[in-house]
Parts: sequence; structure tokens; C-alpha cells
Amino acid sequence: MTGLDFSVLAEYYPMLLAGLVWTCILCACSIALSLVAGVPLSVASISRNRGLRSITRFFLWIFRGTPLLLQLFLIYFGLPQIGIYLSPMAAGIIGLGVHYAVYNADVMAAGIVAIESGQHEA
Repeated sequence: MTGLDFSVLAEYYPMLLAGLVWTCILCACSIALSLVAGVPLSVASISRNRGLRSITRFFLWIFRGTPLLLQLFLIYFGLPQIGIYLSPMAAGIIGLGVHYAVYNADVMAAGIVAIESGQHEA
């Protein structure tokens, strides 16, 4: 029985390195978008305004309830059906950013709610 032969990777090293760079760019941009979008979503989801809170919670429910792959598919292939064309990189950044913004919003809202009223006053 022979082990894995890693000698074939040398041939594909430049392609793998380029993929690593693009993956890091995609990851950094989607993290930034998810943090920036997560803050207003978290504040809106615990707002005293009932209409805003209901709309935000429905939006969060939709995005939490659908798989990431389906969201990416709909953003990349569905938006051109209504006239919105995005590059693959932009669709990936928006899809990952919005998907993780929903989860960040839940974490941030839980953190805000966990703060005691005395701490808010201080």
C-alpha cells in the first residue's frame, strides 16, 4: 500500500496560491460586510418599534432558514433574471456577507440584551 503522492502538487502550486489569495480576499470582504450589516440588524431586531422589529425578525428568519448554498445560487443566478448582474466575486461577497450578518446580528442582539439595566445607566 502506498501513501499519497504530493509530488504532483508542485505542478499546480501557482494555481493553488492564486486560489488561496482570492479566498482570503473573499473572506476578508465578507467578514467586513457581515460585521457592518450585523450591527444595524441586531439593533433593529431588538427595537421598540414593533413594525421595524417584525420586518427585521422576518428577514433574519428567512436567511437563517435557508441554506447558504441556496442563497449563493439565488444571488448569482436569480438576480440576473430580474436585471441585476453581479460578478462571481461580488455575488460571493454579498451572499456570504448577508448570510453571516444574520448570525452576527443574533449574537450581537443577545449581547445587548444580556447587559443589565444598571450597566446601561452607567
